Formats: sequence, C-alpha cells, structure tokens
Amino acid sequence: EEEEIGGGVPEGTRVGGGGYVEVKTTEQETRAPPPPLKRTVTDEFLDEVSFMGGYLTRRSVPYILFASDLVTALGSGMTVKYFPLFFKNTVKMSPIEVQVIYAVCPVAMVVFSGLGTWVKDIIGRVQTIMVMRATGVGLLVAMAVLSASITTSKFILVPIYVIRTGVMNCTYPLDESILMDFCPKEKRARWKSLESIAAFGWCGSAVIGGWLGDSHGYSFTFIITAVVQGMSLFLTTLLLPLVPVQEKQRDRSPRPPRDVQVDGARAPLIDPSADTGIQ
Repeated sequence: EEEEIGGGVPEGTRVGGGGYVEVKTTEQETRAPPPPLKRTVTDEFLDEVSFMGGYLTRRSVPYILFASDLVTALGSGMTVKYFPLFFKNTVKMSPIEVQVIYAVCPVAMVVFSGLGTWVKDIIGRVQTIMVMRATGVGLLVAMAVLSASITTSKFILVPIYVIRTGVMNCTYPLDESILMDFCPKEKRARWKSLESIAAFGWCGSAVIGGWLGDSHGYSFTFIITAVVQGMSLFLTTLLLPLVPVQEKQRDRSPRPPRDVQVDGARAPLIDPSADTGIQ
C-alpha cells in the first residue's frame, strides 16, 4: 500500500510501505553530458597538413613561433628600456607621471588579453596575434611620427603608448596555447627553456637601441623597432595554413556512467572494469 509523506513528493516518485523511495528517471535525466575537450598531439595530427611542398608541416609550428617571438623581442628591446627617458626628456613629464604610466600599463594588458581571448574565438588564434601585433606596430609608428614633427603632448602620446603596450603584450596566452597544441608533451620543457634566449636577445638589443637613440633620436629608434617587429609578422603568416581557425578535438576520454536508479536497482557510480587511473 502506498502512503503519502509530508509536503508531497516530486512527480515520478513512489513511496513504498517498507519506507523505501523509488525514483523513476527519464532518458534525458540519465544522459551523461559530453566529455570535456581533449587534444592529444599525435603523429597523425602533426603530419596531416603540409605547406610549401612539404617543407612546412605542423611539426614546424614551434620553430616558427620561437623565431617570431625572438625577432619581436629583439625589436622591443631596442626601445622598451628607453621609453621612460623619452617621456621625461621629449614629452617633458615628471618622474611621478612616468611611473603612473607604468602602473596603468598592466591594467591595459589584462583588458586586451581578455579582448584577444574573445576575438580568437571568432577569427582564430594566429589571426588574432597578427591583428594585435600589427596594431601595436602601427601605434609605434604613429608615436614616432607625432613626436618628431607634429606634437609632443602627453595627452596624445601617453594613451597611444598605453594601448600599444596592451595590444603587443596580450598575445602571450595565445602563443602558449598554440605551442601546447602542436608540441608533444615530452618536448615542451625544451621549448620553454628557449625563452631565456629571447630574453637575452631582448637585453642585448638594448645596446643597439641606446646607440641609435643617442645618435639619431628616439623617433628614429621607434621606426627601426617597428620595422623589426614587422618582420616578425611575416614569420607569423607562415602559421596561417598550419594552425586551424577553430580548435578541434583529437581525443575523447571515456566517462563512467552516472549513479542512477533503474527498475528499483541502484547502478554503480563507476564501472569496475573501467580504468580509473588519474593522469
């Protein structure tokens, strides 16, 4: 004999005389959600796309990324260390005002990093990197032209610099995601260690930037930096046929069945025969 309990029971639930509760589930309720996206770097994936007669494949992606980042670092090193002097000597800003600029720049990087993440879902990661870096190069050229012959107003040059810093430094997460997707796990540490070479080049090019600034002025140095960073954009274009616009799943991990009530019996939460090792 069935009996009611206080407050009622949900539809599809029966309470037996023995005090047990039987829950009837529908097919929609027991259907497990799709497993999370998992991308495994396999030989088949790395070899399925080739370019330039087979000279460039997906195995070339880490090399192209490293070369592009190295050239960008060489160009940036020529000017980054001298921007404070530019703002002090050319724009005539006080040391406190200069420090305010460098307090705002990290905020700009965070904002543009979020913007880059949103844009890459629409046009792709490589395309987003190229758009952001091309914008940064254009803004640096604008700073050089404006400061050389038009104006040295801080109300114009400072916003350009802050935006330029944000867009040029917001692509690092995208670079890392591409490297992780196209580099086997056992080789990732090797490529990460090569970042120290880029850092060394960044510091070494500062010597050249200092010499150019003393002999030709800051605006000329900005133009040279823009040219070098434009060369890195050419290297980045080599990634366009190799990196797909949409990130694809290459492996799918099995998901154990959920704990459900089926015909009065309780199904196990985890299939005993399944491999449940954590990796």
